[in-house]
Amino acid sequence: MKKNLYRTLLVTVLLADAVLLGLAGKREQKKRIYMAERPLVTIPAYADSLVLPPNIAPLGFTAECPDMKIKAVKFSAFVYPQADPANPIGTDTALAVGQILFDPWPGKFEAQHLRQWHGLLAGAKNGFIRVEITAYPDGQPDSLQCFPPLTWFIADEPIDPYIIYRTSIFEDASYHHLVIEQKNIENFETQPLLDNFLMNRNCMNCHACEGNNINNFLVHLRGTLTGTLLARDGELLKLKIPDSHPGLRLVYPSWHKGGDFIAFSTNQVYSQHFSTPNRKGLVTVDTLGDIVVLDTKTLELFSCDELTSDEYDDVFPCFSADGRSLFFCRAPARGTEAERQALEKVRQQARHTPADSLFFRTGERLENWMGVSDEQIEKANALRADLMQIDFDPDTRRFSNLRTVARFSDMNRSVTMPFASPDGEYLVVSVLPTTTFSVQVMGDLYKIHLHDSTPSGMVPTGVECGYRIEPIHSLNTDGSETFHSFSSNGRWMVFASNRETFGIPELYISYVSEGRFAKPFILPQAETDFYARNLRAFLFPFLSAEPAKFNATKTAEAAHGESVELKVIDLDKYKTAARPASESGP
Repeated sequence: MKKNLYRTLLVTVLLADAVLLGLAGKREQKKRIYMAERPLVTIPAYADSLVLPPNIAPLGFTAECPDMKIKAVKFSAFVYPQADPANPIGTDTALAVGQILFDPWPGKFEAQHLRQWHGLLAGAKNGFIRVEITAYPDGQPDSLQCFPPLTWFIADEPIDPYIIYRTSIFEDASYHHLVIEQKNIENFETQPLLDNFLMNRNCMNCHACEGNNINNFLVHLRGTLTGTLLARDGELLKLKIPDSHPGLRLVYPSWHKGGDFIAFSTNQVYSQHFSTPNRKGLVTVDTLGDIVVLDTKTLELFSCDELTSDEYDDVFPCFSADGRSLFFCRAPARGTEAERQALEKVRQQARHTPADSLFFRTGERLENWMGVSDEQIEKANALRADLMQIDFDPDTRRFSNLRTVARFSDMNRSVTMPFASPDGEYLVVSVLPTTTFSVQVMGDLYKIHLHDSTPSGMVPTGVECGYRIEPIHSLNTDGSETFHSFSSNGRWMVFASNRETFGIPELYISYVSEGRFAKPFILPQAETDFYARNLRAFLFPFLSAEPAKFNATKTAEAAHGESVELKVIDLDKYKTAARPASESGP
């Protein structure tokens, strides 16, 4: 009897142990982490081997697949001696100096995340950060997947801590709500500097800063509050073009080194809306443009014969880094013999047909141009600008020695938006198939060496070109790249691109080393899923070393306030009223 009892107890214990071991095995199986073969696809698509500033805020992201949820991200910092972020010597010899784990992965970065992140970056200068992502399928939190790590190199040179840009949301008119914002790149703090809801919903033209100083700032307003807002050391002043010159407008600005002069083009901006079954769009074209210069000390507008010719339209002036010359883009004026020849050239090219869309890379046909004729489309296609240069003496305010830098029209291209590097070694321009407003027309970024006349492969024999030209392959995509500017130390460039959406431009940053541009990364945002739901366009970025001394309330007060009338020197052609510009332009 006792033997049977012992046997029963023994069997019961063994069965209980087996059950416990089985349950434990199942629990262990549930906790198993699977190693993925490929990196997690994220929004935004942060790549491997990025180069980041040592003062940048954390880079947030979410899984592109809505059924995949990020659980945690581990950032590990490593350093090695004599590291060059543009030419890393390898990660296998590096020494670990710290790590942080964000578990759970936040929906929004808070103060504690920023403290941990910046503490990690401080020890990783000239080193790198390894990024390890753990995620799971939605509804299966125990089925964890660990993805191959990313490596982000940390440069020694900081970026200017403030970025200024314009945002808008397209709703029938591109200027429905325009806001110029200032964002602190280090901690995400954002404040509006101009808001057109506070200014009768006026449209505004492109803004510009003097160098990397937001407190020397300018933007031209259109509509009921027409005028130019000028900030000098943060003090706002509204400028007015005299009634004696109703045809004069101040559109795309460029500040002279030191802030004593600002160059403008006088374009009449007009826009045409079009639609396809799947998309609405906007095409902006500039016409009737000259180049004029404002003396910010005397408030006088002046120019010269070479910059006010009736034979050409000029746009997008850009002072050189030393302030001794002015670059700008030039195309034949409407109705001239030069335009007729350009139009005939377009008509002879089979790939240009009236129904083709040169404004998007998708190749969609334009089903409805809302009254735009085939001839108008052909004229837009024929508008191709060349890059020009003219010397400028700031002491005498005189111009001389006009010359062609590169005749892009002979290469079946158009050039726009030149911007000089702070060291004066090169220009970065946006090169397009046609027109001069590149956010809509597949712009690619090119570099023009100002001290190198070596012929480049993209320039055909016989085409007039004084400098070496090359595309910046590391920045260009099938989208549009444009609206570029540099940091004060010249080691970072920010630009706009619609590569992720092919419709909505967003801001990217690239590290610059000896004239080479590293892989760009999108401007970080506090919300980790920001770009998965973003519908705002980001344009005209400038970096600033200090924050603005004004805000949206002060600019609205200045816009509604009294104006100071400018003095116009020898620009009699603008005493005739010009064709009104559309309020849909930039």
